[in-house]
Amino acid sequence: MGQSGQKRLIKRNRLFFGKYFGGSAMPRLKTETLSAYRLNKQSGHAIVTLKRHDFLLGPHGTSASRAEYNRRISEWLAAGRQNPEAQADLTISALMARHKIHVDGYYRHVDGSPTSEPCAIQHALRPLCN
Repeated sequence: MGQSGQKRLIKRNRLFFGKYFGGSAMPRLKTETLSAYRLNKQSGHAIVTLKRHDFLLGPHGTSASRAEYNRRISEWLAAGRQNPEAQADLTISALMARHKIHVDGYYRHVDGSPTSEPCAIQHALRPLCN
């Protein structure tokens, strides 16, 4: 292989490996930008997406939907760019109680009787109770 063929091979490999192994495959998002007020075509409502959660704001183009957009954005910024509704205090014991309800319903035999897994999970989580 000649020198020009080697250069083409190196360039092709650099493009491939740079893209998939450490290169910038995705653009960097600007942290200062706000989510856009936009139209949800299915419902005809205005929508804003904050931290991957969509919020319907009302009929698109109305002053009420603009006011709701401004309210959502201001609450989101005041909460440090986090969803203010999701910032409820959740204790370890409350989380464990919710998890126990899930485990008791999930780990069942085909006939509906409980398996031994909930007991094993309860023993594993015992140090968190103290």
